[in-house]
Amino acid sequence: MFFKSSSVVSEDEQNEMVFYAALEIDFYRMLGLAALETVLFFFALAVGLKVVRSFWFHKKLPSTNDVLSGVLLSNFGKLLVIPAIIWGQSHSAIYMWLTRIFLLTSNVQAFKVICSCSHLAALTFILCVYTVQYGGMHVIQIIDWT
Repeated sequence: MFFKSSSVVSEDEQNEMVFYAALEIDFYRMLGLAALETVLFFFALAVGLKVVRSFWFHKKLPSTNDVLSGVLLSNFGKLLVIPAIIWGQSHSAIYMWLTRIFLLTSNVQAFKVICSCSHLAALTFILCVYTVQYGGMHVIQIIDWT
């Protein structure tokens, strides 16, 4: 009457457990994709720095570790997405684009300051890194869907 057997689970409770398990798996999948996207960004940044160093013999560039640390600090703008998700904004695509624009400008500024280069050179370099990152993520999503 008041006590339910632990082996007896109603169909609604089973459906609810399956629903939460699916949400949890999707959460970990999206977390893994976000981590992979960040790793791709920093890998492309490091490889791009190696390529630029091979062409610019006359200019002393800072160490790869300094550039990666500075750009990592400028990436904390990604945390702007969290309030939009928590508050359940209906315009989440707009917030995502605004966050991406903010990240682009902060990454360009960080790269410009650390490498002492022009805005155009920093913008070109960071856009190339983003192109590699989004291309890699596109390939991974195509592989994931097949």
